[in-house]
Amino acid sequence: MTLRQIIDLKNDFEQRLGNYRGIPSDEESVDQLNHALKIFGTKLAMFEPSVAVTLASGVSVYDLQDTTVFSRRILIPRSLIVNGRPLASSSATQSNLWSLQELEAQHPYWRNSGTGSPILGCWPGNRQLICWPAPTPAVVSGGSTWLSGTYIPGAIKADGTYLPGGFDVNYLDSTPDLDDTLHEALAFLAAVLAGTPIASDQVAWRRMADYNILWTDTVEEIRRSNRNALSPFGTTRGGYWRQGYRGR
Repeated sequence: MTLRQIIDLKNDFEQRLGNYRGIPSDEESVDQLNHALKIFGTKLAMFEPSVAVTLASGVSVYDLQDTTVFSRRILIPRSLIVNGRPLASSSATQSNLWSLQELEAQHPYWRNSGTGSPILGCWPGNRQLICWPAPTPAVVSGGSTWLSGTYIPGAIKADGTYLPGGFDVNYLDSTPDLDDTLHEALAFLAAVLAGTPIASDQVAWRRMADYNILWTDTVEEIRRSNRNALSPFGTTRGGYWRQGYRGR
């Protein structure tokens, strides 16, 4: 379904739910749908093995949801490749991203160590990714830097261009980066969020389940499939790719 169709369906759901307070603008509907996309991202564990990364010279700490750096809004990073070369793994996990505790223990001077060719990546467990040491201009211009991980789904324009920040009201013919079976569920969840603006995401999700268990069951089925396709290495951050993953 296109964004235009999803907005129209959402408005129809709002009438059925008794949330209707006049027809919302397309801009308001896009905000509600993008909120719903974020919730879907946390539920579905959608995985992208090749997220393009644009490093900056002398910068070691990056925001995982900054779309000027990462081509997807990352929730949980898995591995980092710089200039086509996988970075060093720590001794504790087969994922090549270190924990902050490991980084502090083995390289306590990392904050003031200047620039160089990065030898490791670190995920402290929040929205930050540490690339150490901070890259030089040569590393930045070398390109071929990639991150794998789970992400918040965006939208896809009619010409195939990806919109990592989600829907944009200027592209009503775009489609969500979701399995087709979830397009109606996205519209319904956005309608629920519009009707309960002070409720938490968890409350909105429960209300959606109360109205139509079929959609939440579909989400759970895809979430389980994605989780099984990314079986753990022995830590919550590791994983490997195998058949069974369901993206869009």
